[in-house]
Amino acid sequence: MSPTGKGFRYPAYSDTPDVPRDLEYLAEDVDAYLDAHPGPQGIQGTTGIQGLTGPQGIQGSTGAQGTTGLQGIQGAQGTTGSQGSTGAQGTTGLQGTTGAQGTTGSQGTTGTQGATGTQGSTGIQGTTGSQGIQGIQGTQGLQGIQGIQGTFGPATVTQNSQTSSYTVTSSDNGKYIDITTGGVTLATTTGFTAGQNVVVYNNSSSNQTITQGSSTTLRWAGTASTGDRTLSQYGIATILCVASNTYVIAGTGIT
Repeated sequence: MSPTGKGFRYPAYSDTPDVPRDLEYLAEDVDAYLDAHPGPQGIQGTTGIQGLTGPQGIQGSTGAQGTTGLQGIQGAQGTTGSQGSTGAQGTTGLQGTTGAQGTTGSQGTTGTQGATGTQGSTGIQGTTGSQGIQGIQGTQGLQGIQGIQGTFGPATVTQNSQTSSYTVTSSDNGKYIDITTGGVTLATTTGFTAGQNVVVYNNSSSNQTITQGSSTTLRWAGTASTGDRTLSQYGIATILCVASNTYVIAGTGIT
């Protein structure tokens, strides 16, 4: 085992792997380091919850009930009917009127309100936990190299339409040759200089041959092969001059 600058043990390359042992060592070292180097005081905790409101005071007693009003005077009793002769009963006398109701007594005064209970004390604030150790930041990877920006071609490519075998000339630079039969030849008379280019489009359902003329070199891009190339039906090829009488060909449908 080898220690770090802060005393953390880690397995050397030559040690026998033992993950439980290494984790136990790391836990012991971290615990010892935290005991010796406690983190900074954490921020103050939030204020404790307010204590409960004290009980409400006792309600005052109810005031005494007012005195009952005087009872109304009883109505006079009706006169007794005269005794009739025996046989028919005399009529019943009329009932006297009901006396007027006495006035209602005044309401008693309201009792005084009880005193408010005292407020409960504030709860004790909890202790703040210690701050954990910050992890080590990883290194940033290297930035890749930016590729070279390509050159802008013309907005519209000029067409050179051919219906029989054709030899490329210097005036074809930047154009595309639309060929239907006979194929295309690159010769010393083509006269392209490095950087000039031409596109060949096989506008037919038959193969067309792109011929490497005498004293010229036509290299297939991405290979060491040179010589004549076959452009299949409706294939397209770009030919770039890279040196005097030396060309590179690439595209779709080339064999």
